[in-house]
Amino acid sequence: MFHLKKKYKNFLLNPKPVLDLMLSKNSKDITMNCPLPKAVVCLDPLGKRKLPCVIGEKADCSKCGCIIPFFIESVIKRKQIKSLYSTKKGFT
Repeated sequence: MFHLKKKYKNFLLNPKPVLDLMLSKNSKDITMNCPLPKAVVCLDPLGKRKLPCVIGEKADCSKCGCIIPFFIESVIKRKQIKSLYSTKKGFT
């Protein structure tokens, strides 16, 4: 995965620390203790709350590919502020 980040540079906006957390060997701790339901309120088109997350009731957390829990873990919990700056740089 990191070779693609190196090859395509800013085309892949996900910062390396976040991508590292998404690797199979690292992801289970995050997906099984997902910070998303505590940090974000996800709503369906009718304004009803979706649980456990934006994916809804059929979410399979063991196969999560949503960037948000990994980004929260990187920036807020692990204080990898560099992740925030590299993402901002990609959008500007």
